[in-house]
Amino acid sequence: MSDLLPKSEILLWKLLLTGEEPTKSQVKPKHRTKELKLLEEKGLIECKTVVEKGRRITRLVLTDKAWDWASTTPPTAIARSKSPEAAVVLQKALATLVDYAQRENVPLARILGLRPRIANRPSLGGAAPVPTGQTQPWEVSEGEVDPNFLEKVFRTCEEMGGRYYLVYLSDLRKRFPDVPSWLLDQALLTLHRQAKIVLMDLDDPLSITPEIKAAAINLYGYDKHVLRVRN
Repeated sequence: MSDLLPKSEILLWKLLLTGEEPTKSQVKPKHRTKELKLLEEKGLIECKTVVEKGRRITRLVLTDKAWDWASTTPPTAIARSKSPEAAVVLQKALATLVDYAQRENVPLARILGLRPRIANRPSLGGAAPVPTGQTQPWEVSEGEVDPNFLEKVFRTCEEMGGRYYLVYLSDLRKRFPDVPSWLLDQALLTLHRQAKIVLMDLDDPLSITPEIKAAAINLYGYDKHVLRVRN
């Protein structure tokens, strides 16, 4: 846990997220001189004197050490701080997270670790609900894929000729109509990491139809549309 005051953590995160360089009188949450001095002594901020409109003004500027601090200190002070600025940090952090999710084509629910509760709900195909106490193959702990489901996905890739031909993810998804797309993605990424399959993109942009594009998996910032089973 950080040894800083909650309001100091909020201040640092606010400056990190907004890029503001306030004067001492503009600092929010409000800090006394000795509290700002402590942040300066820790090397997290520095005072920079600039000339604006013919006047010398001292502004607070974040240091590289502040960025290092942020990489290991999440903004948990939001829950402990009574300052209204905590809401500013939360709003800006969420907006940044949404922008990242859209840019990387990653569902926000996946980043937040959310997953649907499938038990006792009818499947998309209208099948009967799963009896209480039983689970679908994708109802596993966060970050895990049921080994049986993983094997089923791999065997399906083989059955679709994956050892000899490219398997389009758009076609593969049709084999699992009742499985959440995020879970099938997780299974395929696991098989890719295990070197059982290779996720690949299509070289010809003209061959990428809307259906193929929608079924792609984003890997390291690149869309993968097809796969091959490793021999």
